Amino acid sequence: MLPSLIRTAVPVIVGALLGYAAKVGLDLPSGAVTEIVTVAITTAYYALIRAGEKRFPQLGVLLGYAAQPEYVNRKKDLDKAA
Repeated sequence: MLPSLIRTAVPVIVGALLGYAAKVGLDLPSGAVTEIVTVAITTAYYALIRAGEKRFPQLGVLLGYAAQPEYVNRKKDLDKAA
């Protein structure tokens, strides 16, 4: 679970920092516009890295954790055991 948390937090942090950097030099009102820009940058960053990670797995490090999280279907495993 830790890899998925890290890979969620890192894009949010990067998006916030890039959103702040985008605001520098621009006369954007604080509040809703800044939040929308931050969300857009965060989403774009995450999507870009995830897409690139399919071809270049080492890009995963830009999400804070190089390996993709693996999820286990516990219900399926329990059904097999029964």
